[in-house]
Amino acid sequence: MTSFNTPDTTSLDDDNKTLDDYHIPTNSTLYFASSLDSQASLASPSPAPSTASSSPAKKSRKRCTFKSCISAPLRGVGDCVFCEGHFCSKHRLLEQHDCVGLQNCKQQLHERNAVKLHQQQTVANKV
Repeated sequence: MTSFNTPDTTSLDDDNKTLDDYHIPTNSTLYFASSLDSQASLASPSPAPSTASSSPAKKSRKRCTFKSCISAPLRGVGDCVFCEGHFCSKHRLLEQHDCVGLQNCKQQLHERNAVKLHQQQTVANKV
């Protein structure tokens, strides 16, 4: 890509000048870079707007938090309290969405079961 720099004293918005006045070939592609836009550069031009019928702005739809799943999350039962994710019916279980809190959950359940078993333990009378 060839870039053409104009002197700082020259204004490109002069209505009386043509591309030939700036020594720019007529079949070349021009990119506009504004000093107001710090992101603009000649190396990475922004894509041109499509000529197809533009659709109205789409609402961001809720999707399953799992990596590549596009299903809608379940209300209530699809919410994971350990990783704060919202999951569909396929990924709602901790094991299915590789939850970061899975080990913590297993530890809590193990402790709860141990306490319950200890409370229900009976001691035989020695006669």
